[in-house]
Amino acid sequence: MTDWQKRVVTEKAEVDDRLGKLRLFIADRTPFEKAGAVQRLLMRGQVRCMAEYSDFLAARIRDFGVSA
Repeated sequence: MTDWQKRVVTEKAEVDDRLGKLRLFIADRTPFEKAGAVQRLLMRGQVRCMAEYSDFLAARIRDFGVSA
């Protein structure tokens, strides 16, 4: 794998880590509910975007011939 391909793999791992942490925060209702309606709406949207971004990175990695 080239250096730039390795960076894509690293980026996907970082995005997945952040996405997992955000999902855990949302699942923990007490702090999530305290965030306010606008923040809750934005965080849910952020989860959708991050998940889609992760999917695109996975597709790129698969195209490298590597399992993502």
